[in-house]
Amino acid sequence: MTTTAGRRFNQLVVANEQQRNRLGILSWDERWARDAPRFRLDPHRDLDESLTVIASYIEPRDVLLDIGGGAGRMSLPLAGRCREVISIEPAVRMGHEFEASAREARIANARWLASDWLSASVDGDVSLVTNVVSFVRDIVPFLEKLIAATRRRVMIVVSTNPFWDEASDVFRAVYGTAFVTLPEYRDLLPVLWEMGIVPDVRVLGPTDPGRLARRLFAIRDEAIDFALQVVDAQGAEARARVEAVFDDLFVTVEGGFRRPPSPLPRVILTTWETQR
Repeated sequence: MTTTAGRRFNQLVVANEQQRNRLGILSWDERWARDAPRFRLDPHRDLDESLTVIASYIEPRDVLLDIGGGAGRMSLPLAGRCREVISIEPAVRMGHEFEASAREARIANARWLASDWLSASVDGDVSLVTNVVSFVRDIVPFLEKLIAATRRRVMIVVSTNPFWDEASDVFRAVYGTAFVTLPEYRDLLPVLWEMGIVPDVRVLGPTDPGRLARRLFAIRDEAIDFALQVVDAQGAEARARVEAVFDDLFVTVEGGFRRPPSPLPRVILTTWETQR
């Protein structure tokens, strides 16, 4: 099924991919592979508000599918509340981080399936999709597969202030052009409505601050290094461009430099029962 909202969603993803290709920036897949170790969190940490709400939808008998589960930062803390966790993740380095995190935390009921979602042969009771849909270029088939593979409930998690928004001024400074925005929750909802799905939408959070938003940098070079990393830039020319507008990108505070104040990101949970 093709929908008007679905076509617009796909066009946003493709336009962003084309910009990255044109500017010679790492693809998103290459970025996730590079940064895989940084996506691990302690599976036994206390649940924050968002994970607490997500956990409330999970039952002990459930098989939980974590679509694009990365290193398991969302699903591994939930493994003790369900029968099994299956992370469907195509990035090999992410999958290895998932397995290592589960092994070190002595979590025996979690496994990694090395596959993209549309090619995966798997089903479960609950599906969890966290910060993934913005990079899906065929959103309607992706959602149709979610519904077909999920016996009870789908949960899609996004943020109100994704990292590309918080670093948009850095991107413009480095590349001389505006970031071609990716689709967000406000683009997802019309797709669901046109598919006949009326989900519950819950605003949670705030979530962990973004990479730039509230980090303290002791020296200018540290701030510049991190800004360049966030927008996938390197080299003397890119560095000089950030240096030239440093005072517009960072504010001086006690102990170093921070980004200008911005609202804390909120978690948007979009969820519905599949009634299979």
